[in-house]
Amino acid sequence: MLVNNDHQSILQWGERNGLLHHIDEVENGMSCNCICSYCGNPLVAKNNGLIKVHHFAHLSGVECAKAVESAVHKLAKQVLSNAKTLMLPACDGFGPKGMHEYIQPARIDFDHVIVEKNTVIEDERIRPDAIGLFGGNTGVFIVR
Repeated sequence: MLVNNDHQSILQWGERNGLLHHIDEVENGMSCNCICSYCGNPLVAKNNGLIKVHHFAHLSGVECAKAVESAVHKLAKQVLSNAKTLMLPACDGFGPKGMHEYIQPARIDFDHVIVEKNTVIEDERIRPDAIGLFGGNTGVFIVR
């Protein structure tokens, strides 16, 4: 059983060739050839031990404050781009008629997902995390 002794967020995703890889999918040490998705510095895979949870560490020994957040953010875009499916939960709220389900749960299947592309919406230039196209590209779902 693996135990995380420090109870802090640990980096379990490293980037290689533009894709994120889980710590247990790569070779140990520098052979993983991964970088931090936030700062771009080399990572060392620490995935041989039985005491601590398998994790990546920065080769420099100085950990990024945003490494875990950045990896999770990029991973979400990678999963959305590959799966081309988004599950939306129901949204409950309190309105004039009391507690009400305002949005029904839904599954959106995209024909195509575009990640990190500049676009213009209502005369505003934006760079959304992802744009999902569906219905023969007549429907657009933007994740910012």
